[in-house]
Amino acid sequence: MLLIIDTTLFANPQSYQRFHEDRWEATKLMLKALKEKGFTLYTTPAVMKELSRFIPSEELEGLILIKSPDLSKINIPAWVFLEYLKDLRKRFDKGLRIAEEYARENPDESKIKSLREKYRTYVRGGILDSPNDLEVILLALELDGFLVTSDEGMVKMAQLLGSKIIKAENISFFLSNV
Repeated sequence: MLLIIDTTLFANPQSYQRFHEDRWEATKLMLKALKEKGFTLYTTPAVMKELSRFIPSEELEGLILIKSPDLSKINIPAWVFLEYLKDLRKRFDKGLRIAEEYARENPDESKIKSLREKYRTYVRGGILDSPNDLEVILLALELDGFLVTSDEGMVKMAQLLGSKIIKAENISFFLSNV
């Protein structure tokens, strides 16, 4: 069985702390458990680069296969992008209303950080917002593997595209059930 992994498998405490409190130790235990169960792990070059910021890349050599999706062979239905754009429009409009309301209520410049957080939470939360994330989804589709992520935006888009998904925070339960 193929698993296409996103950074969140190893970066999200809800995923790794079921194995060990220390992220690196948890990563080693997860990888060992996945290999023992016979899973083949793939990710994209961009995700591998992200992972190498907190996991020594030489430690991952041979454990995770690196592949870019073949963008010339993957077709995405137009209705998926239509729905995505409708969602974006709603989020941007709501984000603008949040900013306007906040500006009226809090003209103090020191509160800009709070505004940014609220805006980011509403506008970016639960939506696909990264080319790297889209590449991981496309790789899962191309290889007909299971996408492993805890990113809600990735999950929503992957569901629209018909990808198989394992929530990263449930990986320990998944491993105990296979």
